[in-house]
Amino acid sequence: MDKNGWPTFLSDPSDIFELYDRPPALGSCDLFYVHIDERETSITFGFETRQPPSRPKQKWKEKEFNSINFFLYFTGTSQLRINGWGCPGQKNVDILRGDEGGMNVRVSSDGSHIEFRAESASIAHVRAFLAASGS
Repeated sequence: MDKNGWPTFLSDPSDIFELYDRPPALGSCDLFYVHIDERETSITFGFETRQPPSRPKQKWKEKEFNSINFFLYFTGTSQLRINGWGCPGQKNVDILRGDEGGMNVRVSSDGSHIEFRAESASIAHVRAFLAASGS
């Protein structure tokens, strides 16, 4: 998969394309949040990027910001496998079309590996903020 092709897996890609002409590659973002909800069979990843949006929201223009957080919400998840989880930071993120529909998601780095199947993906939340230097 094209490293920037992840928006094609979203149920509504306009959620990210409203902000970016070319969204950041997931592997270039810091993966700072992982939430696994076995009751809802969902997994949420939180990413942070310093890549400024092409079209920032009007309310963001009214304040200083240098960082964007966005959350990918995967539903209908199954076949979850985790083999270690290291510190937050940049990870290799691969999303591939599943043989029987849906998608296969794999996140890895030294000491970290998580993979699962998901039926759908969406953007759950996006926010802009002023992050401290060096973070």
